[in-house]
Amino acid sequence: MVTADANRAGRALVGEAGASRLQARAVDFDARDLGDIVRAAVEAGGELWLRASGASMWPTILDDEQVLLARAGTIRRGDVVLVQGVGRVMLHRVTRIRGDRVVTWGDACLAPDPEVPGDHVLARAVACYRPGVHARPIAALECTLRFGTVALARWGWRRARLALARRWRAFGR
Repeated sequence: MVTADANRAGRALVGEAGASRLQARAVDFDARDLGDIVRAAVEAGGELWLRASGASMWPTILDDEQVLLARAGTIRRGDVVLVQGVGRVMLHRVTRIRGDRVVTWGDACLAPDPEVPGDHVLARAVACYRPGVHARPIAALECTLRFGTVALARWGWRRARLALARRWRAFGR
């Protein structure tokens, strides 16, 4: 079994699992190669740890947190999936399934991602791990900032920040 750890520079740490210490080395690849690696690993029945980068899934998945990916199987609304986009791979939550098309949305994003074919879904995220903290499962309907009273507070905070920024710019002119 091979584990991969991808960081924002498009590099992976690859090594043999089962050894007492993981001997790792960096491997360069682009988004398409990452998609092919993940698809091959999960279709063979394996699981893959990748390092998430960015804040689009905050607070569910933090920047530099490791995410365990497994076979997507039946995709449901609320699942966190790895999607092959145009020139990039995104780990976002499924918000809508329309026939063979899937719409995803990062928990901390303001707008949904473009609709993609269902076969562009490479894998499903099943757990997160940050060094020094226990691994935790990712629930399909985990409470995120987009749901409930927290969402309302977040929406109000963003609107207030935008209004203050506009006033500050107008005042500075």
